[in-house]
Amino acid sequence: MCRGRGRCRGVDGQAVPRGVRPILNWRISPARIRPGSGYETTGKPDAVFGSPPLSASHGLAAVDRLPARAPHPRTSSYRSFSVVLRRQPWRAGRALGRPFVACQRRAQLAVGGAGGVFLGDRPSSIENCNTPPVVGLCARTASCHQCSSTNPALMRRAESGVPRKEARIPRGGSFRFFRLRSCRHSFDGEDNRRLFSCNRAPCEGADGREAVITRRTVLAIGGLSMLPWVGKLAAQDAKKPAPGGVLRVAVYDDPRSIFSPIETGDLELTIGSKIFESLLRLKADNTFEGVLAESWKYSPDGKEYEFKLRDNTRFHDGQPLTSEDIAFSIMELGKKHNAFGSTLFANVIAADLPDAKTVVFKLSKPMPPFPFLGTLAAFAPIAPKHIYGTGDILKNPKNNTPIGTGPFRFKEWNRGSSIVLDRNPDYREKSEPYLDQVVFRIITDPGARAAAFEADEVDAGVNSPVSKADLKRLAELPFIAIDASGNKATEGVNAIEVNLRRKELSDVRVRRAISMSIDRNFICKAVYEGMAAPAHGPIRSDSFLFDAELPQLAFNVEEANKLLDDAGYPKGADGWRFNLNIDPNGDDLNVIGDYIKQALAGIGINGTIIVSDYATHNARIYTDYDFDLSVQVISTLVDPQISVFDYYWSKAISKGRWQTNATDYRNEEMDKAIEDAESAIEADQRLAALKQFQKIAARDLPLIPLVEYESHNVFNKRVQLGSLGPVWPLQTWADAWLEK
Repeated sequence: MCRGRGRCRGVDGQAVPRGVRPILNWRISPARIRPGSGYETTGKPDAVFGSPPLSASHGLAAVDRLPARAPHPRTSSYRSFSVVLRRQPWRAGRALGRPFVACQRRAQLAVGGAGGVFLGDRPSSIENCNTPPVVGLCARTASCHQCSSTNPALMRRAESGVPRKEARIPRGGSFRFFRLRSCRHSFDGEDNRRLFSCNRAPCEGADGREAVITRRTVLAIGGLSMLPWVGKLAAQDAKKPAPGGVLRVAVYDDPRSIFSPIETGDLELTIGSKIFESLLRLKADNTFEGVLAESWKYSPDGKEYEFKLRDNTRFHDGQPLTSEDIAFSIMELGKKHNAFGSTLFANVIAADLPDAKTVVFKLSKPMPPFPFLGTLAAFAPIAPKHIYGTGDILKNPKNNTPIGTGPFRFKEWNRGSSIVLDRNPDYREKSEPYLDQVVFRIITDPGARAAAFEADEVDAGVNSPVSKADLKRLAELPFIAIDASGNKATEGVNAIEVNLRRKELSDVRVRRAISMSIDRNFICKAVYEGMAAPAHGPIRSDSFLFDAELPQLAFNVEEANKLLDDAGYPKGADGWRFNLNIDPNGDDLNVIGDYIKQALAGIGINGTIIVSDYATHNARIYTDYDFDLSVQVISTLVDPQISVFDYYWSKAISKGRWQTNATDYRNEEMDKAIEDAESAIEADQRLAALKQFQKIAARDLPLIPLVEYESHNVFNKRVQLGSLGPVWPLQTWADAWLEK
């Protein structure tokens, strides 16, 4: 406490450095804090740190702003500062005390008294700084967030002691808001404790000091586990579909294009799959059913696949679908312009057309049925040859006003705002689609997407449209449903793509050191709130193809430092070995990127976060190869042969194609394992090749696995999903409808 003119001491007994002046709330000027004024201190404070203004009814002196930069040595151990502003006896004659506390440990930042207010005549406070403090996590798209409470009187304003407008921040980046997402109080036994985050890295706390994510702090906050409210949607009662209505879907950005036959991104495919249809669809039981195909068969040796087309299928311009359109879409669009198709269809050497309704694909090497049919279901949308068959496909003016056979037709694209699809009145299934319109609302901020669900401004969001913290909060709303089953076939692994063109990163010892510096359990708890598991290879551990004998990737900072020393990269006088850029690809990956920056600092690598939008990021990684470490989502997409292999196969180094080998990793042993798995028809032979693939990937680490994430879809309960499969975002939504 601060007594007389003595130096302030915090609850841990440490003295506040001299020279720190009090900054008081403008509502309560220093002149008003005097005996007889109704406000007085226990002494003259040297420093006051604390909370926002409270209402006049509380009659409490409070502080609103903190010093822009506190003069505390970064190397010192933690201090806490406590100053009591005491309200003199009032009405009931009770004396109310209020401590304002700011704790600073070298790697932790806590803002004391965060959001604490008075309930009646009882003070709410943080009693000491040894309890788990608030942790600063940088989330660039964070917005102001008020802590919630069952008693509205408890919360007047929750942005306690943190700037709410522009503030200076290192590296010249602007930052808009701190989002206070940790409000630890002791009122009525309620614990509203969350994480708080800010725009742009590195975070700065209320005293201007950088807030550093620490594993000790987050792990101390408490174990998190898979949340019970997440899972497969309860079976919907059999109801007669109601035609009409507009389905509003929140998406995180403008797509690169909506001509999905040449795209592989989740955003592009989610939108494009309503316009373009595929031959097949994957069902919930991992079998296939026909969409454009009425029937199909394949030869025992896996080198010939025949498809018969449905009748009465027409493109949106009225032209009929024929086998020529199928052959064109696979042999031209898929093989030459689709990142996954170019490798998966590499062995397709011919497409015979016995008649207008039959196509027979012939392969130079065998390919197992599941990955081949799965590729046709996920990455082979069918486009009209008469529209796209001439000229440069990439420059075709119809690419962003596309024509397909799907249940919805393109209407308009208002960049930065929305993409609108209208019902196709000439659809093959005459009663479908039930919806009049699908509107994809482009909302780049995840907090704003969560708010849109709460305000009933959107009906659906796919592929984890909100943060895990917001997901938990939304799940408590009676009109919101959360589904994890509709993405099972597309979930995968978050990983770091390592650019081996960089000298330091071409050394496997450096890559192993980076891997060892990362605490994957921390990421699971701090970023995904328990809705993730540590990843130890390129294939998820819940896949029957996973090699259970694969060694786990260790977290060992001491060994990581030794590896870097042995590799010839000692720490310099400034404490750094070398610099690396870190390119996270949005939302949760941005937060992971901030953590990786701090993990690398622990082994003497100076990381710099590169912030870019969706299109710019992909161009930097897959076209310009202008990166060091890229934090990316590696989706399994039904089978690793469809997507994962391309990140490791030397023949998939293809400049300008997304989700291919951007690391420049070349290894003949790896290529052989991949090619053996691709051509193996017998299950045991394929499993043996896949095990070899996983062992080499874990040994060489051209990609460093981080966590196996769980992806969710969010719906208003009025949305009736129709046939919910394991890749619901990529389905046509022809049988989805809105309950009136």
